Amino acid sequence: MDMKEFLVMEDQQVLDLVQKRFGIKINGLEDTKNLSTAWKIVEKLKKAGWTIDIRVNAELKTVDGYRFEMGSPRTIFAQHGYRPNFGSITEGICRTGLIALGIMAGEIV
Repeated sequence: MDMKEFLVMEDQQVLDLVQKRFGIKINGLEDTKNLSTAWKIVEKLKKAGWTIDIRVNAELKTVDGYRFEMGSPRTIFAQHGYRPNFGSITEGICRTGLIALGIMAGEIV
């Protein structure tokens, strides 16, 4: 899979993959009900060396991740000049987390 496939994937498929790959069951992508559970993904990524950047304002909800590889920073989205506007922070954490796992596994370059 490439990064764009994770961004257009159906919500239920994202939730199923999160459960399969992170071992975390999230019941939906609404922040008011699921953000604390999605935060467990952030904690797992942090332990794997990622820094998660979350930005929210009236028009924008973005989540990006970065870490250093061979002495140079690597971002998930910003280095490509793109920051997706997610419907919720929970959605952003889930999709960004799945992409980060794909990068670590060598599935996404």
